[in-house]
Amino acid sequence: MADFEFTVQGFRLNNSMLPPEYRTQIRVAAFMEKIEQMAAITVDLDNPAPGTMLGQSYLTAEQQLRDLRGEAKPLEAGVTVVALKQMSKNCGLSSTGKKAELIERIYNHVDYFHTDHSA
Repeated sequence: MADFEFTVQGFRLNNSMLPPEYRTQIRVAAFMEKIEQMAAITVDLDNPAPGTMLGQSYLTAEQQLRDLRGEAKPLEAGVTVVALKQMSKNCGLSSTGKKAELIERIYNHVDYFHTDHSA
């Protein structure tokens, strides 16, 4: 497994700093955190506050979602199908399919600009 850095709850970690038995758990936690952040941004876009400048909000949100998706991509490899199925259930999504289908379904659910970002 290649070295990489990621952030979990504000702590910057390097993969090589972790004992092997914790690496998968930390990667799953980091991936889930990115998904939760993406979901929060998407909910805000779906329900804008009154008086919000929507154009600016959308541009800012799109960049934030693009950045979060970029941070989540390297973590996908360490996330198990079991963890993805549980995440799908938590989001109210179908938990059937292969790993790639589950990941795509989750991104589609939490990324407001999913069709633009997946191209």
